[in-house]
Amino acid sequence: MDSCVLPRLTYGAQTWIYNKYTKTKIRTCQRSMERSILDLKLIDKHRSSDIRHKTKLINAGKHAQQLKWKWAGHMIRTTGERWTKLVTTWKGPKSKRARGRPIDRWTDDHER
Repeated sequence: MDSCVLPRLTYGAQTWIYNKYTKTKIRTCQRSMERSILDLKLIDKHRSSDIRHKTKLINAGKHAQQLKWKWAGHMIRTTGERWTKLVTTWKGPKSKRARGRPIDRWTDDHER
């Protein structure tokens, strides 16, 4: 699981925006895989902490966050005008913003 499924589950995690929806999707997917490994049904009402203790798998959400932080460190250390750094630090258009709540950005996790 940790060597095959986890890398596929977190592929491209460096560029994801971690909002509530994304975190829930990762958590739900991993829990369903763990239940499948142990041949448990949702109706059996086993605690996810007990299931995680039995499977001893890496938490996919934390792993994805670590990948994002590693990528951010890599971007900080780059020199020159690479397109990856330009895209990462781009602030967006200078025009008037739309009404409502601002959309989530990639850098929101790093500013907290």
